[in-house]
Amino acid sequence: MKQPSKPKSYSLKKRLAIVALAGTAATAERIDAFHTEDQLKKISDGIVTEQMSIPENLIPPEQLPALYEQVKIRRDIFKEVAGTRHNLRKLLGFLWQAGPNMIKTALGSKEDISYQTLDEAGIEREKMAVLVDLSAFDLKRFRNDDLNFDVLVNNKVREIVLMEDRDPQFFLNYADYQADQVVPLNRHGSKEDKWTMADLKKLIAQLQEKKIKVIIGFWGNTGNKDGNDFIKRNWDNLAPVIPSSDDINPLSMVRNGDDKEMSCADYIVEQYRKLDRDFGFDGLFLGDGLMGFRSFLDPNGDYNTADFNQLWTDFYRKIYEGVKETGNEDTLWAYDCMANGQKRAQKNGLNLEGIAKYIDNYIFQSYANDAWGSDYMNLPGYDLNRDKVQSLDLPDALKVKTRYSVGIGDNVEGWAGKAKNIGEKHVQIGPQAKRGSLGVWSNGLIRGIL
Repeated sequence: MKQPSKPKSYSLKKRLAIVALAGTAATAERIDAFHTEDQLKKISDGIVTEQMSIPENLIPPEQLPALYEQVKIRRDIFKEVAGTRHNLRKLLGFLWQAGPNMIKTALGSKEDISYQTLDEAGIEREKMAVLVDLSAFDLKRFRNDDLNFDVLVNNKVREIVLMEDRDPQFFLNYADYQADQVVPLNRHGSKEDKWTMADLKKLIAQLQEKKIKVIIGFWGNTGNKDGNDFIKRNWDNLAPVIPSSDDINPLSMVRNGDDKEMSCADYIVEQYRKLDRDFGFDGLFLGDGLMGFRSFLDPNGDYNTADFNQLWTDFYRKIYEGVKETGNEDTLWAYDCMANGQKRAQKNGLNLEGIAKYIDNYIFQSYANDAWGSDYMNLPGYDLNRDKVQSLDLPDALKVKTRYSVGIGDNVEGWAGKAKNIGEKHVQIGPQAKRGSLGVWSNGLIRGIL
C-alpha cells in the first residue's frame, strides 16, 4: 500500500533563497512605487499656472477642441506614468484600509434620523434642502392621491433635489417625453416601484403647487459605461483624467444623439432644456465628479491639473448661463471637489473665486464623520478639523452660496448618520456655510413624515 506523501520540505538554503526572492519582489514593487510617485511629482511640479484668473469672456467654440485636446494629452501622460501595477496597488491599499470599516458599519446598528433629531443638532429646517431619489415617496399612495404634501410645507421643506447617482442614464440619455416609460430614479428604494415619466411629471407639478422647488441632478460617473449610450458613444473623450478615478472628463467634446458635435457643457445644457421643457424643473445640480479632476482612491496623488482652471471656469459659466436662459429663476447647484478649500482645489483645476460667480448653491461635502470618516471608511485625514480648515479656506464670494452636507444615510453604500455626529459637524462647519445645509440622502426622512 502506497504511503501518503509527506509535506514537501525545504532545506535552510532553499528557504533562505525563497525569502530572498520574496524580499527582492517586494523591494522591486516598492522601487516601482517610488519610481511612479517620483515621476508624478516631477510632472506635478512642472505644471506652471501663471495666474488663477477669471476669463472675461466665454472661450470661443472654435478654440475648445484644441484646448480640450490638451486635457486628453495630460490624461494619457498620467495613465502611462501611473501604469496598471500602480493603480492596482492603490486600489488594494484602499480596500485593505476601508473594507473592514465598511463591513463593520454595514453590520452595525443604525439610527433613525428625524426632523426632531436635526432640530436637536442645531440644523435649521428652513435652511436645509433635501437630496432624494423617488424612493422618498410611496408610489402606491402617490398614485392613489394619498400623499399630503402640506406635511412637507409644515416641516419647512422648500427645495428638493432629485438626484440620479452612479449610473446617470436618465439625464444623459433623455430624448423625449413618453408617459409610460419607466424613469430610473429609484435606486435607493424597492425595485418593484416602477415610476413612469407621467408619475414624475405629476409629482413635480404637485410639489410646485405647494411652492416647493424641484431640482434635477446627476453624477458625472462612468459606472456601467458600456450600458450608458451617451458615455459609450463618447468614451474616447470622456474617459477619466486621473487613472484611479471613475469620473467622466467633462472638459471634452461630445456627440449628441443626432451625431452633432458640441462641448460637454453645451450638451448638459441641451439635456437640461429638454427635461425642463417636459417636466418643468426649477434647476440643475451637477453631482459627484463634475467639479475638478479628482481621485477618490488616491486623493493625495500628484495629479496636478491647476493649469486647466480657466477651462473649468468656462465650463461652469456655459452651464450657468444656459440654465438662466432656460428659466430666469432656475438655479445651478454643484457638489465641491473632495471638500477642499481654494488652495487644495487649485490642484484639482479649480479657481473657486472664478466659479463662485457662476453657481447658486455650492455644496461642501463634509463627510468627515459619516461617509468617509470614523463611522464608515475611516480614511486618513478625513476628520472634522480637516473639514473645518478647508471650509474656512473657501473664498468669501463662495461662502455666501455654500451649504454643507448633513449625512443622513445611504442605502446603496450602507452607511447611516448619527445624531451625535450631525451635531458635532454643525458646530464645526455650519458657521462657514452661509446658505445652510443639504440632507444626504433624505429619502427616509421625507418618507417618514408623509
